[in-house]
Amino acid sequence: MTIRVLTADDLMLWRGIWLEALEKLPETFLTTLEEERAKSDADVARQLSKGQNIGLFDGVELAAALSVDPETKPALAHRAWINAFYVRPKWQGTDVAHRLLQSAISTARSAGYVQLELYVAADNPHAVRFYERAGFVQCGRLPRAVRLPDRYQDDLHYVCQIGA
Repeated sequence: MTIRVLTADDLMLWRGIWLEALEKLPETFLTTLEEERAKSDADVARQLSKGQNIGLFDGVELAAALSVDPETKPALAHRAWINAFYVRPKWQGTDVAHRLLQSAISTARSAGYVQLELYVAADNPHAVRFYERAGFVQCGRLPRAVRLPDRYQDDLHYVCQIGA
């Protein structure tokens, strides 16, 4: 298995895994399948060219992906967010998610970030345990963070200190 930054050359692989994630887990992500399908290949390629998406490959198959999205304001530029984290079902329950997250942490640290953050649904205990085992600490709860078709979802804010 190899882990590497995704590029515009990975457009079709990225679109495949991301559309799958949005189809299988529509309540997990803040974007919708329809919104993502509406994006042009050129727009997605531009986003991939920023070097913020990381993929774990099993041979030529993209098994998992996530993005490390930096804050853009100068006063916040020491922070980045883990987003769009998805592991294909075939690799769930293996060490793929852990390996990819550890690589993202290492990549973010090397890029000079000192803090990684993420939101996770309060009603997703599996993901909560996963992030806590990886060193993330809950620092807040945002009630009604997400409006779903049939209810509101609270999100938990997690932080991982990765640098001095």
